[in-house]
Amino acid sequence: DAILKYLATVNNVPDHWYPKLPEKRARVDEYLAWHHANTRLHAATVFWQEVLIPLMTGNPTNPAKLEKALSDLDGTLDKLENMFLKRKAFLCGDDISLADLFA
Repeated sequence: DAILKYLATVNNVPDHWYPKLPEKRARVDEYLAWHHANTRLHAATVFWQEVLIPLMTGNPTNPAKLEKALSDLDGTLDKLENMFLKRKAFLCGDDISLADLFA
């Protein structure tokens, strides 16, 4: 996300991508920080359990570990929908932003 924040800041991109107003920018930054420890982590864990570990080890997926990973991801997606989207089209306002690209 550092590269996209940098590019949005130094280039003349439309403000909705990474707002200049601190209050609006903070909403995008809030999601991006949350994303790394939640959406990204849990989606990556599912990918590890379901695809990479079996591919690298030649062993089948561990059903209990995969079920736990899927449950964690489901909880995260519920939070994403209820905390950030709240029945809106975009995560951090009325227009698409970097947060939506990451999600």
